[in-house]
Amino acid sequence: MQKSTTRRTTSLRFMSAIITSSLFLTTPASAGCDILDLQRCSSCAALAQTIDPQQPDLGEYYRGAYWNGLYAAYKLNCQSVAKTLLDHQANPNLGGTLGSLPFTVAKAWPHNNHAINRQWLELLLHYQIDLDWKNPWTGKSARAIVDEKVLPISYPDIWQALLTKSSKGSTTR
Repeated sequence: MQKSTTRRTTSLRFMSAIITSSLFLTTPASAGCDILDLQRCSSCAALAQTIDPQQPDLGEYYRGAYWNGLYAAYKLNCQSVAKTLLDHQANPNLGGTLGSLPFTVAKAWPHNNHAINRQWLELLLHYQIDLDWKNPWTGKSARAIVDEKVLPISYPDIWQALLTKSSKGSTTR
């Protein structure tokens, strides 16, 4: 009987130590969210705490996408964070797949939800979208990416709305 009680006590102490250790190893979602690694942001609250409105275009080009606050907001569907950045002069053309947010909004990933992409279209159209703006990484504009069929778009109606409603001239951004 003594051995059984000792084993049980030892097992309980061991389990308690594991649970206690895991509490110290577990970090809040915002802990990994960093202005230079926005891919790690997992919530709108964490992203809102991380972005710097004074540097609204800050980010990094990684594996074919420009990860700035605007793209992270798009990926997480944080429209209020995007509006904050855009109101602080974030370039509405910059971010996402191949560095082009307008092109990214015409694609299905990551939402696979036309209604969400349509909301982003409406948000971006309140700012100076220029489909001929060339991003510095690929040297291509959103229009060139689509015209040259570099990658396909998923929502032709969203692309058509961008073509119809975006500014025609080049911006100075």
